[in-house]
Amino acid sequence: SKLALLFALKGFSELEDGNFANSAASFQTAIAYNKDVKFINPISLYNYLGIAFQKNGRFRDSYSMLDKAEE
Repeated sequence: SKLALLFALKGFSELEDGNFANSAASFQTAIAYNKDVKFINPISLYNYLGIAFQKNGRFRDSYSMLDKAEE
């Protein structure tokens, strides 16, 4: 779905602006829209979600996303 791409781009923009909580939410939404269609490589989305979590101080969540990216 193209919505996955739009939310991923929104997440990138928020990550660049330092708005890490909103960035994480955008990447989570992108993952949800991308789940069935695989429009974007899921590994990339999980990696960027992990980065957003890390920047927001959510280290356990960050490690969890990196583990999902490896699956």
